[in-house]
Amino acid sequence: MTTRFAGHPTLTKEAFSLAYVEGVAFAAGCTIGDVTIDDHKVDFILSRRGKNKQGFRVPKIEVQLKATSSPIWSADRTRVSFDADIDLHDELRADDRISPMILMLMCMPKSPDDWATVHPDRTEIRDAMYYVNICGAAPSTNPKTQRIGIPATDIVTPSVLNELLDRVQRTAYLL
Repeated sequence: MTTRFAGHPTLTKEAFSLAYVEGVAFAAGCTIGDVTIDDHKVDFILSRRGKNKQGFRVPKIEVQLKATSSPIWSADRTRVSFDADIDLHDELRADDRISPMILMLMCMPKSPDDWATVHPDRTEIRDAMYYVNICGAAPSTNPKTQRIGIPATDIVTPSVLNELLDRVQRTAYLL
């Protein structure tokens, strides 16, 4: 049985994408920290305990989470794109952040009935969540939106989350 936000397909997609990333993060041994006021375009903070020689104890990545059932794919399906409003684009590309920031985009089928299938030995989630870091990108020449391309190979998995946090822990940056 699927619980939905009656009449709010966008909220339903957001809730599903958050549940997805929470599951992946917990499988990676990471923590999802709530952000209650989204005034800097941050939906949550991904972190993990640990310490390295430089002393970065708890690496953190700020995340803006988006969901769509109408992904914009390149003709060869090597990139999925998201049209970000300029404020979000500027926050994502800012290179003066204390914590690095990424965009995660959950792509899913149009029908909520197709989002997840449960079998006795596995659960299948469709389709996938992708991530991108555009820190340092050029300002947009468009006053309203900017299309952000995400390589189709950059899928959010437990090992990818740990690799990203390892990079932040070593250098304090994702670049």
